[in-house]
Amino acid sequence: MAFSGLPATGTWTLTRTPGNVTISGSGPTYVVSAIPSGTYTFTVTTSVGCISLPSGNVVINTQPPIPAAPLIGAILPPTCTLSTGSVTLTGLPSSGSWTVIRYPGTISTNGSGTSTTIPGLSSGTYNFTVTTADGCLSGPSLNLVMPAQPSTPSAPLVGTITQPTLAVPTGSVVLNGLPSSGTWDLTRLPGGTITPGSGITKTIAGLSGGVFTFTVKNSLGCTSAESAQVIISTPGVPDLIITNPPAVCTPSTVDLTNPAITTGSTPGLTYSFWQDAGATLAYDTPYAATDGTYYIKGTTVSGYFKIMPVIVVIQQLPIVNGGADQTLDFLFNTTLDATLGNNETGIWSLYSGTGDFTDSSNPKTDVSKLSEGNNILLWTVQSGVCPAVIDTVTIIVHKLVIPTLITPNLDGRNDYFVIKGLPTLGKTELVIFDRRGAQVYKNLNYNNMWDGVDYNGHSLPDDTYFFVLKPANWKSISGYIVIRR
Repeated sequence: MAFSGLPATGTWTLTRTPGNVTISGSGPTYVVSAIPSGTYTFTVTTSVGCISLPSGNVVINTQPPIPAAPLIGAILPPTCTLSTGSVTLTGLPSSGSWTVIRYPGTISTNGSGTSTTIPGLSSGTYNFTVTTADGCLSGPSLNLVMPAQPSTPSAPLVGTITQPTLAVPTGSVVLNGLPSSGTWDLTRLPGGTITPGSGITKTIAGLSGGVFTFTVKNSLGCTSAESAQVIISTPGVPDLIITNPPAVCTPSTVDLTNPAITTGSTPGLTYSFWQDAGATLAYDTPYAATDGTYYIKGTTVSGYFKIMPVIVVIQQLPIVNGGADQTLDFLFNTTLDATLGNNETGIWSLYSGTGDFTDSSNPKTDVSKLSEGNNILLWTVQSGVCPAVIDTVTIIVHKLVIPTLITPNLDGRNDYFVIKGLPTLGKTELVIFDRRGAQVYKNLNYNNMWDGVDYNGHSLPDDTYFFVLKPANWKSISGYIVIRR
């Protein structure tokens, strides 16, 4: 207990009540130690005999108890599959929190309550202490000896395999590398048949046709991994089930060794590949089979076999042909001219421009509502599993072209007043005027055959004339035309 306010000069005497224990000293402060638990007051007497009033109460608490050492409870040793064990500690402080320290390693575990489980203990010797919330430390527990993890045996080694014969319809196998000490149990998979024994080798007889593996469990209860496969053939012709591979597209090939092709066949067959049903002409590239029929031979380890055909289908990319490009004179519809081969499907679509297809899946469909300029159409052809192939068709629609000069001299060039795009205009009336405005020619249903003549079929003199077109499907058009022979 630290006191202050004592006489600064001379000596003094502290008196503790009850007990009348005195302490002499000097100076204004002093620390009194070794005070038993209880409630006390103190007075101070100066060197001239003057006594102070009692101090306030000084309460000294009872010393907290030292906890008992933890008790070793249930021990769970390492198992075949878990390399560490655990222990349950009991007898821990019933109130407040505590800290358990594991030795060696001084690894701490915090908690509360009278018991706890300490996991993750490798093989070795341990003891434990517990510290209360008041900081009081117990003595060490008794030693805990954690045993080593039990050993797991190696997988059995497959030795000599004896196949069934006509005289002995079952096979056998010699298994080696079994646990050298103690007893063991061999388990055959599938089926789970158990064979007990001891020693490093064992012959398993009475095996019917099938594919088997084996595990061994030693006397400690630990089980090995599975052995290699043991293939026992069934006497007689095996089941050979062939599932034709799905078609592929050139230049791909088919792998005839793919297990999916022979799924469901007798287990353990050895497969060979041939070009003929008698298996006399080997097929050397089964990993990259091309279009055709081949033969797979499945042979048991006893030499029995069966031969079955397998069909490989390699489909060809279609040769796409959307037809020729077209040039139209002021015409906004046309008929397309694509082609389709056997087992092919096609579809028309628009890439640029405009166009409505009467039947987009018909290679010879009509297309309407084209735009002036370039209209690019796509003809997409699909065949089986092959990717789609596309051809483009460009349809160029020219504007209405009306010539400004004709040379009707019968030389085969510009002899007629040919309006490119006239059919689109429908029934069209043509009227020709001379430069004085007199009407010199008229045709109520013009057909691109006017060659510079008047009403009577007489040739008009070379000059500039004027025309008026009155189409049924278009607005009236006027302009000039020069005749020059």
